[in-house]
Parts: sequence; C-alpha cells; structure tokens
Amino acid sequence: MRVLFVEDDPMNRRVVRDMLSVAGIALEEAHDGELGLEMVDKGDYSVVLMDLRMPGMDGVEAIKRIRARTTTRPIGPSLS
Repeated sequence: MRVLFVEDDPMNRRVVRDMLSVAGIALEEAHDGELGLEMVDKGDYSVVLMDLRMPGMDGVEAIKRIRARTTTRPIGPSLS
C-alpha cells in the first residue's frame, strides 16, 4: 500500500509517519499542495491524506485538481 501525506507542519508529518510505520505502512510525504499534486501525477497511491489548510495551494484546491484528473468516482465528501 502506498500512502501520500500532504501536510505543511513537520511535526504532524512525523506523528503520522511514526503511527503508520508501526503498522508497517510506508508513507511518502509532501510539504504543500503543489508538491502533493506533482507526486499524485507521478505516483500510484492507494490513499492520499491531505491537510486542508496550507499556505499556497491549500488541500481543498489540490483535491479538486486531483478529482478533475480522475475518471472514477471519488470516495468521500464533496468539496464543491
């Protein structure tokens, strides 16, 4: 399972990384929405965990852009 965590706060990234590593899940990280979007374009992730409030491109905008590029129906609440 490939998991991407997009979060601007380094401490939050560390906490989630530590929690998931205990379960044997490798976590890839991005520090902002722009980088997260680039990584989604290049990678094949099972799960993307996205902080909604970040400087620059926030998580809401990044999710909208990711969803606009997919052909499958997204799971989760609508952000429209």
